[in-house]
Amino acid sequence: MAPRLAAAVAAAGGRVIGGLQMLLHQAFAQVEQFTGLPAPREAMAAALQ
Repeated sequence: MAPRLAAAVAAAGGRVIGGLQMLLHQAFAQVEQFTGLPAPREAMAAALQ
């Protein structure tokens, strides 16, 4: 994310996260939507490390 954009988001009270965190949370939602089961969040996060 461009530093100016991140600064503007933070100044407006938003939360700035890294791209890997965004990817991980999107993956959680996809697994849950496709399977109808809770995503194995800890295992998925560990695999990303």
